[in-house]
Amino acid sequence: GIEVHRNMKLLELKDTTNYEAPTTCLNNTWVGGPESAQMLNNKRQVAIDLELSSLTFTDATGIEHELTLDEAKNIFIAIASEYEKRRATYKSRKLKIEACKTVEELEVLIIEYGLTVI
Repeated sequence: GIEVHRNMKLLELKDTTNYEAPTTCLNNTWVGGPESAQMLNNKRQVAIDLELSSLTFTDATGIEHELTLDEAKNIFIAIASEYEKRRATYKSRKLKIEACKTVEELEVLIIEYGLTVI
């Protein structure tokens, strides 16, 4: 029934949601996701504690960049904000899939969300 299809699509939605996809900030791409944001913020805090004016952070392509503390803060905020947007989109889509009562309703969402058709 619909439960089986719904559960399959919920798993696919979870598997295809990429929180670590690169986030663009200051004309570079940075690894996305909460771990990346936290790592950058931790490194920034160490630089502050050591009274440094800059720090090095590696972008999504492996290139190192010398960043001011403000630049690092802007990147941290961009990555964290993008993660929250991705998480909100996932949660919204999850709730809509869970609310489907028929396969037809589910198929409309599947197409909209780019999931594989039943």
